[in-house]
Amino acid sequence: MKINGYTLDAKQDNAHIRQSIGVVFQQSLLDERLTVRENILHRGRAYRLSKTQLAENYQFVSKYLHLADIEQQKYGTLSGGQKRRADITRTLIHRPAILFLDEPATGLDPQTRQFVWQTIKQLQEETNMTVFLTTHYMEEATVANEVVVLKQGQIIAQGTPDALKTQYAHDQMALVFHQREEGLQWLVAQGLSYTEKLNIFSIRVKSTLHALALLQQAESLLASFEVVKGTMDDVFIHIMEGDVA
Repeated sequence: MKINGYTLDAKQDNAHIRQSIGVVFQQSLLDERLTVRENILHRGRAYRLSKTQLAENYQFVSKYLHLADIEQQKYGTLSGGQKRRADITRTLIHRPAILFLDEPATGLDPQTRQFVWQTIKQLQEETNMTVFLTTHYMEEATVANEVVVLKQGQIIAQGTPDALKTQYAHDQMALVFHQREEGLQWLVAQGLSYTEKLNIFSIRVKSTLHALALLQQAESLLASFEVVKGTMDDVFIHIMEGDVA
């Protein structure tokens, strides 16, 4: 197996492989008694970077992670979102070609989560860095080039987000009729399978155009409707439950 062009388990390549990889763990590895800057520079020295390289790399990652306001604070005094910024900076200080992220947004507020993903996306685009992400927030996977679903350590599905949605997720249309019985008769006449909850009928639709055709037919009967697109959560649930197309 090769990683970034180097052979795994070849003794002469191991150092190069370690230099190529960065990992953001769920749990931080930073020292709470040191400042953010001290933590990151200490980590950089572990990669035997020269003083010049270390200074240049620090400026590079500091710009992306907006460290100016926290770099002199002790890590232990930071909020969860600030700690995550520092954790990612630690991982990037040696400018890796490959980045592994182990559920990096877990426990973060929506604003911080958005910042983390914008930063990673920008880094990936501007440096051509390869990013591997493990997540249980399936919608985070929608921006990936390729998604792999694992179950008990085995790959059970793989493809682009759009391809997986096409295969495993389905759009739903929720209908509320002026008169429940008339609406029910229309659904039966159309041969449509449905579920009902609190007088809201949900049916599976093949596409937006399919939904539009049905809405035109039932227009006079409808009080309201909503079309809900299939999601990556749907993909995950259907795969795990064995609902394989």
